[in-house]
Amino acid sequence: MPEIIFIEGVSGVGKSTMCAYIKKRLENHYFRVRAYPEFDFTNPIDFYCTAYLRPEEYEYILKEYPDQKDAVLKYTHPAGDARLVRYYDEDTPLFDGELLSYLSEREFCYDPKNPVPLEAYSLAYQNVWTRFEETLPDQYDFLIFDGSLIHHPVNDMIRNYDVSFEQAKHHVKMLLDILKNRRTYLFYMETDDLPAYLERAHIERGQKKPTEEEIAFWKKRYEYDLAVLSELDTDKHVLKVSDYNWDKAEEKIMCETTRITERDLKFVFDRVKSLAPVRWSQSQAEDDGFRENFPIIAGNVDGRIFWLYEYGGDFVFSFEDDRYKNMHNHTHPQNTDEAIELILDYVNEHQKI
Repeated sequence: MPEIIFIEGVSGVGKSTMCAYIKKRLENHYFRVRAYPEFDFTNPIDFYCTAYLRPEEYEYILKEYPDQKDAVLKYTHPAGDARLVRYYDEDTPLFDGELLSYLSEREFCYDPKNPVPLEAYSLAYQNVWTRFEETLPDQYDFLIFDGSLIHHPVNDMIRNYDVSFEQAKHHVKMLLDILKNRRTYLFYMETDDLPAYLERAHIERGQKKPTEEEIAFWKKRYEYDLAVLSELDTDKHVLKVSDYNWDKAEEKIMCETTRITERDLKFVFDRVKSLAPVRWSQSQAEDDGFRENFPIIAGNVDGRIFWLYEYGGDFVFSFEDDRYKNMHNHTHPQNTDEAIELILDYVNEHQKI
């Protein structure tokens, strides 16, 4: 079951950049990772350019636009009695003509023309997050979300509903409570020079220089966020990223989430079990050549046997010699990454023969 990483912070601090860094670092350690950067329309718990439709409205578009019914069903998220229908993938419309206009007029959260009541907004999120929790995919070790817990929901609630601190706090705590049985991490990025970070972000996005009003809004948001953060009961960390130095923040995230040690046999097994024909055993039978009981990873590829185990404080990778049956060579990987590489290289080499 995947562990969940939330990367948070106000606009411009580098959340999307950090998400990309962490995804790559985790994958380099053979973790299976799915990241959802900002504006990823496949994000299962965060929404932009998404219509909120009541039951009668949803039935109406299914009947009125039969030629686009398959697309409607494809881009629909159940939210209790209501339905959330995505209608853009970044700048690409997912529907045509009148239907696109109909959906955009019922925008759910991103600058809506007619916001749904706050109670309906929170209930929709509650239903969507509950469905997400109940259907978490097993094919990943980590899911990374860019601003999906605090940044985007609180933005919507402040801009669309002018909520109080208590209302915002209640909403975020509700979302976290839905995931209470899952391993979650919350990393909040902050900077001592928010105006400079905002200006740089605007330039990189091709936007105008932030106004004083915008800077004031984000300074207020930062204080708001820290107040909400202080009330959350989860594994949370505030990371300083001033002077555009993300290295320490990146290392902190890796340290907290992976808990990688130099030699961790179970860690190696967990990384390779979906990639190579291996099994875990607490003790090998004597006819396998081992007379002591200790944990071991065993594998068999194309009739060739290999093992990885710890002995005398070191890793040992033992593999059948290609030239002589029942003869084995040994090598000593220095850390978990090297051990994983040896197993995968051996498997890949002999699967080709």
